[in-house]
Parts: sequence; structure tokens; C-alpha cells
Amino acid sequence: SIAVLDLADPTKTHSEPPRTLSVIRADKHIRCAAEECSGYFDRVTGIDGSSAAVWWRADGQALFFRRRNGWNVPGFGIYEWKVGAPTVRRVFASLDTIDACSARSEQLVCLRQTPSWPRTVISLDLKSGRAATLLDPNPQWRQVQLGQTSWLKWADRDGHETYGVLVRPLDYRPGTKYPMVVIGYATSNALRGDIAGRYPAHLLAAKGFVTLVYSYWRSEERLHEPGFLDSRWDMPLDHVRVPYAQIETAVDLLANSGLVDRERVGIAGHSSGLYPAAYGLIHTNLFKAAAIGWAQWKWNGVYASRTIPLSEAQSPGEPLPLTKEVSIVWNAERVRAPILVHASDYEFEYEEQRVPLGILGRKGLMEMYVLPDEQHVPFHPAHRDAEIRRNTQWFQFWLAGEEDPEPVDVGQYERWRSMRRQHGEN
Repeated sequence: SIAVLDLADPTKTHSEPPRTLSVIRADKHIRCAAEECSGYFDRVTGIDGSSAAVWWRADGQALFFRRRNGWNVPGFGIYEWKVGAPTVRRVFASLDTIDACSARSEQLVCLRQTPSWPRTVISLDLKSGRAATLLDPNPQWRQVQLGQTSWLKWADRDGHETYGVLVRPLDYRPGTKYPMVVIGYATSNALRGDIAGRYPAHLLAAKGFVTLVYSYWRSEERLHEPGFLDSRWDMPLDHVRVPYAQIETAVDLLANSGLVDRERVGIAGHSSGLYPAAYGLIHTNLFKAAAIGWAQWKWNGVYASRTIPLSEAQSPGEPLPLTKEVSIVWNAERVRAPILVHASDYEFEYEEQRVPLGILGRKGLMEMYVLPDEQHVPFHPAHRDAEIRRNTQWFQFWLAGEEDPEPVDVGQYERWRSMRRQHGEN
């Protein structure tokens, strides 16, 4: 017998298409008719390098499979389908990050991480659905005090749904309005903040901030268009405007609840998290400070999509539609909030960016650090430590009016105070 994940819709063939589970047995194609057998299946890569979303039961009469709860919906479920049966049995469901799974008979051995607990090794009994911890490599974590975490689901005014992880300040007191930092763009690594771990939500919460790690919204229909993920700078504008609108709605909800001070909201974004951050910085006054881990600062990066050779890149007089919306290079004159940038030398070329950087510098709106020998995600421990501390101190300074007694750089607060005076004058 062979388990097959067929395309649920032949017209949706790109990126992550929805699929339907079936089995080929003795020249018969047996399709699972249960609703849970169609949708988005999660392929999990094991420690041995193998990758699967479906596992056979030991007797070969049933399949276990892992399926997401939906598009732009948190969590997943693991189900059992007895081949030919009209229904399935849900074995396990979770909102946690569970990956690196290896199948052993009717047991999965995986790594599990939650928004408030680092990875542990667990076993998942596929008969009972019970999970047990096999190894906790960080038992001392029990002594660490963290702000309260909770899952938040909401929709913007047009009904686009999304979700995120909310972390309250460590010293949270009901009735107090706190400054807030919105962090993009994936909840799978909410323990460390953003997907690259550059903006640690719990560290900011320990400093008195409310943090929201949001999931980046993507249109289920547009995702399947040919070449969609190959041209980030030519992608649909709704993939920028909707995530920003969702962030704005979340801020409104939390401000109206009395938890957040709407006049002290910051934004942090790495990689794709740049888009809603930049959109808000350019078009609105919602964010009072920003820290950006990566930005497509290069002129040819702004005007050429990945599918266009650099030799055919559009000139500055012909920006792509997305450029007008989210390029801080193109819109330097419109930015009003102070921005801290940590860029890798791999992604930075000064000569192509000195004009917009000069504009932002004269307005007292930018401080930039270029990290040597780094790629898209910094990996040198010294760089990561300095960046995390500096990002935290940046938000403390601009949103809470606080100066850390142990600054990352000698003279940083003198510079930032000068920026604040300059920013106020402008």
C-alpha cells in the first residue's frame, strides 16, 4: 500500500497547495472522505533528515497524519484514519511548536517548544494521544520568572483573521497602561520573539512592555499564483496593507481594554516583518519608535523583483507599486518615527543608500549598525548579544523614557538624547 497526498484542487499547484489523503492498494485508489483528510498538511523533518506528514500504523491498516487547523489559524492536529473508513479519529491537538519528529511504531519522538518554555524532547503516544517529556535540557528554566503569555485571535475591519502571542509585563498591574512593542512575524518562535530571535518578547516584558508576536497574514488564494514567492517586491499590496491593518486593530483592541498606551507603541520587524513595519512608518503615526533587523535598502533591490535580472531593473523613475508603499528608501522624507537598524554587511551597500540615510539622519530619525561577516540572520554571538540589548534599550528610551545603567555603547544615550531634541525640532 502507498499513502498519497493528492492535490485537492488542480488549479492550486504553487507553494503550499491544499491536498487530500488517499491510499493506493491493489490497484485501487481509496480516498479519505472525511473533512479532516483535506487541507494543509505539515511536513515534519526528523532528526535523521527524513520528512513526512503521514505515518503508517504498525499493522499497515491505518494512517496517522498531521494537518494544520486552517489558513491564518493557529495550531495543528494529528489524526488516525483507518483505510476505507468514512471518519477519522483526532489523536492530538496543540498550539505549540512541535517539530523534528521521528516515527517509532505507534509513537512519535519530537521536539516541543511553547511561547514560555524552551525545547524539550517528548514522546507522543499515537494510540492514547498522551504526550510525555523524555528530556528537559533546561530544568533551571523553572526558576525564571516570565510575564503571562496568552494566545490572541482577532480580525481587521474587513474580516481578515490572524493570531499572535501576547506577553504581559512581568510586573503587570491591572489598571495600568503599558508601552507596547509589536514583533513580526511568526509565533513558532514566540519564546525568543521574532522568527530570528532578534527582539525577545520576554526580555521586553521584563522591562515593562506589553509585547505581541503576530503571525504574518497571507492570502490563501494569492499564494497559489505562479511565481508569487519569487518576487517579494512585486507581490500584491494586500500582503502589506492587511498585516498592517491587523496590527492597528490589535493595538486598538488592547488600548481599548486598558492594557496598552496607544501613544507609546513600537514596531520590530525582521525580513518579511519589515513590510507592515515600513508601511506604518511611512503612512501612519501609529509607531513612535522602530527597530528593523533587515531592510531591502539597495536601490536595485527596491526596484527589481527577484524574477527580473539586475541589468533590467527599473529606474528610480519607475518604481514598482509595492516600492511606493513600503520602501523607506523611496519614502525617506515621509518617515516620522526614530528607527534603529541592524543590517548585515551581506545586505548593505552604503553608496547606494547614502542619500536616503542622509535624509533620515538629518531629521534625527535613524541609527544604523552594519554587522560584519553576517548573513540574513546574524549568527555571531557577540553581534546577537549587542543587538538584542541595544534593541531593548532603544525601546526603553523612546517609549518609556528610561536609560539603562549599563548601556551597550559608551555615549549612546548622548546620541539618542541629541536625536530626540532634533526629532522634536523637526
